[in-house]
Amino acid sequence: MLGELAIVGAGRLTAKVTALEPTETLSLTQTTLDELRRADPSVDHRLLEIIAAKLQETMDQLMEVLFIPVETRVLPVVLRLADAFDSGARPVVVRVRQEDIAAMTGTRRQTANRPLKAAEAEGAIVVGRGRVEILDRDPLERLAR
Repeated sequence: MLGELAIVGAGRLTAKVTALEPTETLSLTQTTLDELRRADPSVDHRLLEIIAAKLQETMDQLMEVLFIPVETRVLPVVLRLADAFDSGARPVVVRVRQEDIAAMTGTRRQTANRPLKAAEAEGAIVVGRGRVEILDRDPLERLAR
């Protein structure tokens, strides 16, 4: 879900998303959402749950950025991406650039590259142009701790 804060704020969108592969989306206008909220009061409860979950996720990310060294943040992000991109085929191919991984961890590409190269040296991953292939999850998980 994207843009959920706009429904309770001044209608200003503060988020941006980029699809990595063909994607089908659904959007609701403010008018349609207001009609749904009037027709079914449980919609408000669900929206509150979603916003609370997003707030918790943001707080977790903030705590991670403040208290966990960047080298320790990179490989868990790769593992989460591997889970998201896992279609059952091997190796799991994560179609993101090193710059994207760096952005997800709040650092620069050069800093994110160090743990990626260490994982590559262990035979856990192969870093390529616009992709990371997960060859062996066990050493990747060990390095991510």
